[in-house]
Amino acid sequence: MKNLLKISLVFSFLCATITCTRAQSNNPFNQTPIEDDWTLPASVSKNNNAGIYYAYDVPDAYSLLVRWRDLNPTENVYNWQPIDEAVATGKPFFIRIWASDTLHCPRWVRAKHPTIPILKNEGGTNTSSYYDLFGISPSNFFAIWHPGFDAEFKKFLLAFKAKNYLANPNVKFMYAPGAWRYNEWNLGEAVSEIILKAPITPANFVTWFKGHVDNYVDASNGYPHKLLFTGYGKVENPASYGTNIDWFLAANDTVQGNNILTSYAVSKGMGVREGAQENFNSSSDMYAWGAPSITINNINYQTVDDNHPLHNDTLKITGTENEAFCDPNALIGGGICSYYHIKMSTLKAMQLRVNWLNVRDSLIKYDPKLFQYFRLTANKTVKTSPDAWAALRQVHDPLFSNIPPIPKLNSPLWTSRVTLPYRNWEKWLIQREVLPDGKTVPVYQLNTNKLFDYYNFKAFEALRTDKANGSNYMYFAVDDAFMKGGANEVHIKITYLDNFAGKWWVEYDAANGGIATKKSAEITNANSNTWKTITINISDAGFTNRQNGNMDFRIYNGGNSDITVRFVRLVKGIDIISAIDPINETTTNINIYPNPTNAILNIETNFAFTEIIVSTILGTEVLKINENVKNINISTLPNGFYLMNFKSKNGKIRRKSFIKK
Repeated sequence: MKNLLKISLVFSFLCATITCTRAQSNNPFNQTPIEDDWTLPASVSKNNNAGIYYAYDVPDAYSLLVRWRDLNPTENVYNWQPIDEAVATGKPFFIRIWASDTLHCPRWVRAKHPTIPILKNEGGTNTSSYYDLFGISPSNFFAIWHPGFDAEFKKFLLAFKAKNYLANPNVKFMYAPGAWRYNEWNLGEAVSEIILKAPITPANFVTWFKGHVDNYVDASNGYPHKLLFTGYGKVENPASYGTNIDWFLAANDTVQGNNILTSYAVSKGMGVREGAQENFNSSSDMYAWGAPSITINNINYQTVDDNHPLHNDTLKITGTENEAFCDPNALIGGGICSYYHIKMSTLKAMQLRVNWLNVRDSLIKYDPKLFQYFRLTANKTVKTSPDAWAALRQVHDPLFSNIPPIPKLNSPLWTSRVTLPYRNWEKWLIQREVLPDGKTVPVYQLNTNKLFDYYNFKAFEALRTDKANGSNYMYFAVDDAFMKGGANEVHIKITYLDNFAGKWWVEYDAANGGIATKKSAEITNANSNTWKTITINISDAGFTNRQNGNMDFRIYNGGNSDITVRFVRLVKGIDIISAIDPINETTTNINIYPNPTNAILNIETNFAFTEIIVSTILGTEVLKINENVKNINISTLPNGFYLMNFKSKNGKIRRKSFIKK
């Protein structure tokens, strides 16, 4: 994949730049990084409250995974050493305190409160064990709403509050609550177990939940924005509740489209985190995240409210997890390892205004420029963002589809979510169907035999004009808060399929009394059946909503053939556009093997390093070699994860990780 990055060819047509790509089939699964353009103005810099996080070997924050059992080994006795050591490194990290698994909860809690019920997460239907860093768990969990458990955990949170960890700028955030598998909140799939083994009414459960959230907020000691609620951001699938619809309605509002529990956490100042963004087509309607959908002419469009509490304060944190791709053992996305899936899950996160993205190092290397683009644009506001964009696509929401009518859930909103398709992902740039000449047709559908895609649904990943029915245009509007009025220099980047011989162009609302449909330079196609990204430079964009349907610019197919477009990005021309340097500054390859190993670790690379530093994931240096070597002996190191920093004479650093077993 990195070799493909090196063979991109760039040509210039007047004020348009065309990036040529290899020929490919008409299947989104075959997309490659060279088809896309993530360049930004050279002055764009990363926001401090944004980045990429994972367990280790990522650029912005690593994971500190600790158990309540280890921090509170005996009643009223606390061991804060794991967190203190992480703070002492001076490196950014996030905290994940695992609490409710019977292997994570202190033994003394059950001894003191022997009646605490034990449940199977996910309704007892998934009784399989799972692996975390503490070993293999049989998937048994304490009922955290039991008065005994609740009282003891509240005492623990008060002790945590006294340490004031969240005030430290290097503690980026903490997951909450510490419940169930992987420290992630999942109510619907546990309701049958709750009813069977730990009976509580839905109303009383919601009351307890609100008190539990209040306890976490109090423990944050004035930093609730650093707490990430790990539950769903949207209305859940009622099928997960089975026949317990009263429980579903206690936690979900189908009239408003709101997840009541998540909204309460947000109302108390907490941030949020989505745990399965790999299923990117399921995140289509997230009212609690300030991202509800609207229905226009039988098409759903997801919007994002920039005035929502999660988005109107850059201190707030919206996180998501896309780390499961390329992991054959993962439940979601396991075995899927394509640029298309990795890119789309990342774009979905950006549409939802995510500012912290959980991905593994191997995914970053899959397309470093995409992830650097995320890092540089995350947590920008509509006023400070360097760009606005729209991914043109259409799909039904797999979470809502095939749900039979349920009388108690009947509402116009619920019906539209279940039956109508969702169009586009849009970030301060929208595409709309405009009469009489701007209707489009969804095309370019994903075609794979992957089980993951069967459940995630196979989207149409582009729109085309409809010349046969008199629609030769594709209309777009820029958010007025992003740009309106004046004479603006902008760069319109369009990713399209070059599948006809002819010319096409953009017509835009020009400034200073100019016409509303001023013509850009013409783009001449080669009929190469390849995907290309072109950049059209405009120096006098007014964007005062003067085109049909109050739009700002439109793509014209030239009148002879239909044009197919999958992505449009508008970049402010505030300074020179520059290529994005990928994370770790280079595509230089470093190969270390065997990995894992218990003795000799071989090194193959063309990177001229002069020093190797091996450290633990907490940053403690355990080995240093001041020369360029072909292998190192790690036999004396304890078993575990390690980071390797390769440093060159001029100070450049490359990173790798390995496991000593």
